[in-house]
Parts: sequence; C-alpha cells; structure tokens
Amino acid sequence: MLKIALILIYLLFSSSTVFANKIDWKKCLGENDTSSSYSAKPAYCYGIDLKLRSEKEIKKFIYNQNNQEKLENDQKKELPKLFDKNNKLIKDLIKYKEYIKVVEEDFSKEFKYKKKIYKKKFRYDYTLVGTPKKKYIDAFKKSMNISNQEMVITLRPGTRQWKGDKKNRTERAEWGFYIINPLTKLINKDKFIRIAFDFKLPKNSKDLFKNKRTMIFQAKHDGNNNNNMPGWSPAFAFYVQKGGSATCVDYNNQRDNINDQIYNNTPIRITNIYDGNWHRVVFLIKYGNGKKEGHCSVKINDELIFSKVFYDNDLLPKDNILTRFGVYRDEYDKIQEVTFDNIEVGYYK
Repeated sequence: MLKIALILIYLLFSSSTVFANKIDWKKCLGENDTSSSYSAKPAYCYGIDLKLRSEKEIKKFIYNQNNQEKLENDQKKELPKLFDKNNKLIKDLIKYKEYIKVVEEDFSKEFKYKKKIYKKKFRYDYTLVGTPKKKYIDAFKKSMNISNQEMVITLRPGTRQWKGDKKNRTERAEWGFYIINPLTKLINKDKFIRIAFDFKLPKNSKDLFKNKRTMIFQAKHDGNNNNNMPGWSPAFAFYVQKGGSATCVDYNNQRDNINDQIYNNTPIRITNIYDGNWHRVVFLIKYGNGKKEGHCSVKINDELIFSKVFYDNDLLPKDNILTRFGVYRDEYDKIQEVTFDNIEVGYYK
C-alpha cells in the first residue's frame, strides 16, 4: 500500500511545478525508516524506484522543477503575442470580404420565440431550450424580463429548463437560434461568422460568481446527444465566473474520447467584468468541416482574450449549429443576474 501511495505522489510531483518552491531538500536527509507502513519523509524524497534520493539528486530535482516552472511562465508570457499574430491572420483573411448581417436583436420590439421548430422552414427563428414542454417555457418566462430595451436573465437555484438538468445537476434559462442548418442553408459553413453581444453584471458582484461554471453564451452542434456524443463541449463559449473566460474547443482530430478534447479555456486578463458597466464580446469564427481548418478569435471590449487558427473545431460537420444566450451553470445556491443587449450575428461573404 505504501509503495502504491508513494508512486502516485511521485508521479504527481514529477509532472507538476506547483510544489517546486515548497520542496525542502533537508527533509530528505538521514536514513529511510522502513519499520512501518508510514514514511515521515515527503514523497519527493524518493525516486520512481522508491529509493531515497541522495542530497545531490534531490537538489537536481529541485533545480529541474524550478527550470520547468520558469519555462511554463515564459511560455504564458508569449501567449498574447501568439494570439495577436493569429488574430491578425484572421483579419487578413476577411479584409476584402463583404459583411452580411443576418440577426440583430436590441429588444426594442416584442420578443417572440417559436414553441416548436420546423427545421425545413425556419430562418433564424428564436427558440427555447427544452421546448415545447410548458414547464420549461414557464421556467424561462420566470427567469427573463425585458426592461428599458434590455433582457435581464435572473437565474435562481433549482431552475430547470431541460429534461436532463435535474439528472446532471445543472440549472439554466436560455434562448437561442440556429445559424447553420443543412436544410435551409442559413450561413454556409465555409464562411467566417461574427457573433457579438453586450452584457453587464451587477456592480461589485464578484462574490456571486465564485462558482464552478456560469456560461452566458455558447455555439454548439445541436446533434451531440442525437448522435450518441453526449458530454462533448460546445465549440465556442463565454463564461463569467471567477473573472470570466472564453473557450474555443479543439476536438483534437478525434471523436473517441471527450477527455482528449482541448478546451483552450482562457481567462480574461485585463477587463473587470464586475464593474457594473456594459462589455462587448465578439467571436469571429470559421468552422473547419471536420479538418484542421477552423479559426477562432475572441475579444471583450478592446482586449483580445484568445485566438487560434487551423485547428479542429467542427465536431459534427453535417450537423446544425445553434447559438444560445442566457445563464447556464452547475447547481449553485446563489441568484445570478446577467443583462444582455445588442446581439448580432453576421458572416463575411
């Protein structure tokens, strides 16, 4: 049992630099006590063969860990430069293309949504998650209010808007519309698509958003569950917990294991989203048709959060693409409020 525990802890230490600065080589000095199943010496004192490291070996181990930590920090510092380079490439690709706006919602008119979608006929019709069941429609109505030409979503604990929410211990109040559909065409998948929206959170509400996950936007393949692919993440998403972040998921050229998808979850570095002010989020994306030909760039106000080019972002190339706005989270005991305005979708012809 001791052997197994030491091996596991050894692997943890050898693959992470989190504890590098806390390692004290002096704790490894002296004879190894093998008289009991418990070792008083830290796990980093042992090699993979479970033999006690010498003073020279432990100092070398610490040196290597610190160098690895420095390398990772240097790489993180270089990421903004890489994002800028990728973003410039995307801008160059659309530089001379005409922009066509297909959806513009500023909540100045009556907000209408379909209770049932006929996919052969619709054109960017609004729909709710979980429709057409009345209890899911009621859950959304209770959570949504339009005032001063702004949509306010107030998510309370226990709000379920989909049949799987209770089982998955998730809560939501979402609406959205299709932007890509093979039957009606809508936007062709070979086009660059621009998705933008304004949002604001209550001022000084940071403490209300310390939960695991609060997603306020996603663009996802509609047929994940229908194609027996539950659990795969939306290709693009925006979050407002713990300072906020954006994701442009790389499916890593495989469809066998959800654990092999690369989330590219990138935190907002500069913008304070809890200042009570409006913030403009812009996704500029292109689907890769199942190949490494996808592009994504995400900005909030003037801050570039993330940008990636030539990667696999099209989970199901023949499937519909649905955008969703609102609040989606894991179960949480606090009320969260998000206000939306000026939602826009278009493409570059």
